[in-house]
Amino acid sequence: MQGTLYSPMSILILTICRAKSCCSGGRRRVDGNIRAYWGANIIDWGTDGTASRRYMGPLPVAGQWVRLEVPAEAVGLAGITVDGMAFTLYDGQATWDFGGKSQN
Repeated sequence: MQGTLYSPMSILILTICRAKSCCSGGRRRVDGNIRAYWGANIIDWGTDGTASRRYMGPLPVAGQWVRLEVPAEAVGLAGITVDGMAFTLYDGQATWDFGGKSQN
């Protein structure tokens, strides 16, 4: 993500996990949407402090490329298949590049 001079107040990444794909193979069941956010706690989807809305830190510095990472363990997604992702800003602008799973 690259911030601009008109930085957002909050950035939220939503991962979508459907129950049918999340409870196969003996894995733990995860229903619905898992969210991680940076910056202000003003996008009130989910419950703050839970996997439905987990604070990841302050906003990145504007005007440079940064990699936003969400450890799967921090939001209960370790070993879970994710069906989709969405990126949300509150106010401001950002430019996005690739999104997906890293092999760390």
